[in-house]
Amino acid sequence: AIKTDNIATLGYGYIDGITTDGASTRYGQLNISYSYQLDDNIWAEATYGRGTINDFPNTGLDTTLSNIVLRVKYTFQIPFYSYLLPYIGYQSLSASSPGAGVDDGVTSDTVLETETQRVSDSEKSSIIGGVTFLKRIVPGWFIRADIGTDILNLGLALEF
Repeated sequence: AIKTDNIATLGYGYIDGITTDGASTRYGQLNISYSYQLDDNIWAEATYGRGTINDFPNTGLDTTLSNIVLRVKYTFQIPFYSYLLPYIGYQSLSASSPGAGVDDGVTSDTVLETETQRVSDSEKSSIIGGVTFLKRIVPGWFIRADIGTDILNLGLALEF
């Protein structure tokens, strides 16, 4: 359905995370994707995203979330120069907070352990699924949306 073999995307999405009190939330992150067409309508894709959470796992500390996703997709052409690509894949979400759990001489051991645990709880690796929607805006360019268990994302894609 899509003639070229390569698609690059720049997007902004929301991934699942936790707050400082352990409640579920979503955090924004900038991401890039590269897709390669392996065979007619079958695509392999790699995505890397990164975002910073301010004041997590505690006030004054920041945590960087890195998101790596590998997907396999199949293309279905739909009306109005658009495409649906259901996917299945694997997501690895890692968290880095250099100050978490570091003894500063003031913070109690219990709080330091909680900080370390919150950062650890932010990490996950899992099988994911969802669908990508591509809408051609001009030749070679798409608006892209991803809705899945890994991310809610909106971006601009270029085929080449």
